Amino acid sequence: MRARRGVLLAIAVMLQVVSVLWAADKPGGAGRVFRTAQPPASAQRGDIWISPKDGAEMVYVPAGEFIMGSSDEQIRAIADRSPDVSANRFADQKPARSVSLDGFWIYKHEVTVAEYQQFCKQTGRTTPDPPIWGWKDDHPIVRVAWSEAAAYAAWAGLSLPTEAQWEKAARGGDGRCYPWGNEWDVKRAVIGSPTTQSVGSRQLGASPYGCLDMAGNACEWCLDWYREDYYADAPGVNPKGPQTGDWSFVLGKDSTVSYTVADKVARGGSFQRSAPHDVRCDRRYGRGVYARPDGAALDPAASRGRYDDVGFRCATAAGESKDELAFRFLQAAYDGDTKEVARLLGEGVALDARDKHELSAPMFASWQGHADVLRLLLARGADIRSGDERGRTPVLYAATRGHIGIVTILVENGADVNARDKDGMTALLCAKSRKQKDVVAYLLAHGARDEDLPVPATIPAIVFPTD
Repeated sequence: MRARRGVLLAIAVMLQVVSVLWAADKPGGAGRVFRTAQPPASAQRGDIWISPKDGAEMVYVPAGEFIMGSSDEQIRAIADRSPDVSANRFADQKPARSVSLDGFWIYKHEVTVAEYQQFCKQTGRTTPDPPIWGWKDDHPIVRVAWSEAAAYAAWAGLSLPTEAQWEKAARGGDGRCYPWGNEWDVKRAVIGSPTTQSVGSRQLGASPYGCLDMAGNACEWCLDWYREDYYADAPGVNPKGPQTGDWSFVLGKDSTVSYTVADKVARGGSFQRSAPHDVRCDRRYGRGVYARPDGAALDPAASRGRYDDVGFRCATAAGESKDELAFRFLQAAYDGDTKEVARLLGEGVALDARDKHELSAPMFASWQGHADVLRLLLARGADIRSGDERGRTPVLYAATRGHIGIVTILVENGADVNARDKDGMTALLCAKSRKQKDVVAYLLAHGARDEDLPVPATIPAIVFPTD
């Protein structure tokens, strides 16, 4: 009897292990479910976060690199399988390149009709006119203009996904053709259908992170403007698209230009498509969003672009590049925004970030007299002894402006009061040149050497970064 119990226990343990491994191997893996006001800080692949605004499930896509776009070889293979399709049709997908993204959350499903109608009810908006098959609560919302999709995302405290976020969520890191792999399987995608279908109705079509309907059902708006040649010079870290999109011309009845249309990116193909190459993870579409009469100024309020096959899903905002974070960090130090400085440090901005003139956050805080920011930076271990491109240190800047409190903080934390810039200036000489008597007295009392050197008539002003 004991032996039999031991066998049964061993079998039970084995089944439990197998079930865990099976769940972990499923798209997205087996993860935790969070119902928090903000995205969890310690997320991992397989986790689910319930969007607090609309209750939608969001899956986590970890930070890292992935292959974005298509190689010449891949495009030739597409054209070979479809002799009636020119390879030029896919030129906007070149080149294939490695792109690095910060981690982000993205909706598991496309936004449904019911979810969008709830948004309209709460915000006083009007639901678009329905497609010919009518509205069905669990189908993806379609016929929404890009601006309306963006408004929903903002209402939810989120964003439309960037094109790069969308593609990584769809294909993972291995450059696959379809969300489920490299082999086409019509049973995994809603295409060649007269209407949209219920979201998530093709469970076997899940992406590596668990996203559904990323091949077919509704095509999806992305945040980016569409430009055919964008990939040729796109950034390799957290790309957010070009500054503006390609323009196309719409002819009136008399064959003259009636209006022009700027394009936004749409991804994923749709139920209206029937060819596998139209719902590949790397397939790009430009859909018109804003219209204007020929020659007139662009009017964002003149929103166009309602399509029977275009909907959307939401994501957390795209991460910023290191350069963008550094600029905001330096700006916050200059403005004295202690909370923003702390927040950006928490996001991983480099404490020793510099602008093109080698100006650092302690230099900006010292020049402006922001004691709280300076104390925060010092508590994190900021360098206050090195200078900018002209050799000027924070204490030299603070002495120039007469910020006795800042000078005191710097000296108490090890600033070199006798350091010289490239013009031979010291903090004491700068203070003397500006007749900052309190600073002069303090520096003399704390080891500054009173040397009789020529003092320039003016001290050049600090240069704040502008690009």
